[in-house]
Amino acid sequence: AVAGVLGAVKELASEGAAELLGSVYAHTIMGFLLEEARKHGLERLLRFLLSWELEEGFRIVEEVLGRKPRGAWTPEMYWHMGLVGLLAKAGVEYTVLCEQHFREAGGDKGTIYEPYIVEDDEGNRVVVLFRDLQLSDWIGFHLDFASPEEAERAAWSFAVELARRRDTAPGGIVVIALDGENYMILPHYRPYAPYFVEKLAVLLAGAEVVQLTTLSEYLEKNPPKRVLKYVPKGSWIQLSSSQWVGGVKAETWSRVLQHLRAVAALLDALGEEQARSLLSRRQSPVYDVFKAAAISLDSDFYWYGEDERERSFVLEWAAYAEELALKLLSSVSLSVARLDQKLVEVEAANPTEFELRLVLLSHSSDRSLEVVLRPRGSQKLVLDAEGWRSFEVRAGDYVLTRC
Repeated sequence: AVAGVLGAVKELASEGAAELLGSVYAHTIMGFLLEEARKHGLERLLRFLLSWELEEGFRIVEEVLGRKPRGAWTPEMYWHMGLVGLLAKAGVEYTVLCEQHFREAGGDKGTIYEPYIVEDDEGNRVVVLFRDLQLSDWIGFHLDFASPEEAERAAWSFAVELARRRDTAPGGIVVIALDGENYMILPHYRPYAPYFVEKLAVLLAGAEVVQLTTLSEYLEKNPPKRVLKYVPKGSWIQLSSSQWVGGVKAETWSRVLQHLRAVAALLDALGEEQARSLLSRRQSPVYDVFKAAAISLDSDFYWYGEDERERSFVLEWAAYAEELALKLLSSVSLSVARLDQKLVEVEAANPTEFELRLVLLSHSSDRSLEVVLRPRGSQKLVLDAEGWRSFEVRAGDYVLTRC
């Protein structure tokens, strides 16, 4: 059944009848986590992780459906202006946000029925289209029909309401955006929802007032002209983070991010360029680390965070990411030998297949020394005994060992 659905989607996309949007690997609420990570001193890690998640998410779509997306779905429509640069640098051309975001946005505003360029303070740009909240929620939350006939009548009403938008913005685009499970994946909750969707599709396909289109098709003919300098942060839930915070949920975020300090240390030791190269190979142990870290931040498990099983799931993945990261870092062996009264020799050996950058920090003299260990290589350092009587070895802010 899954193969059949994927095949149908692939065919529709190839015909231009459907558009594929990419997203992050593990449904991470990016805007929320940028702020949460900053509170825990992990913003650099989160920015890198999110950029990799976008890259990997888009790669999966292209592998499975044969087409690389141009636009991205922002999970839970949770926006933050820090995402402009992140999306732009990932090659994302456009995304969809909520009408609620538009109401409080700042810049050259017309209506929600046109595309906008959103620009940050550094000049990064991404195109944003805003969904029609009333029509989107109609499909998302009001398909509990008592019969096929009621569903068909609702489809007619919806089509009429949609057509009225032309009076507000002739030639504009009406974006209807919502989660697919509301009417497709869970039909047993709404047994007559498919009747609504089918009837609506027939009505719109034959309509003269309304023309079906894709985001890319519309943007090619109607490139954005207006620029917004500010779009408020927050999700589709009244621009808030209420569904993912408070009580045990806040505690879970904190515990998960504490585990991910080891992943941040590994990133510091590898450097972003090398880490990105290693992450392109799914058989790399570094891929396993970041995959586990991404899953531990999957927002769906925090949505139901009151459930102990959901919390245990993300905590186990976070602990696993920490375990894998520390396993790689702690594989470095260190030996210290006194040469004479004034000198000591420190030898560090790196058994891994990648370069590691570590820092030696003296406790007795406040000196620090960066050590670059080549793959499967070792390095000897001769240091003055007085200045290096005791020291620790760090990867980023993470202490690996003390000597």
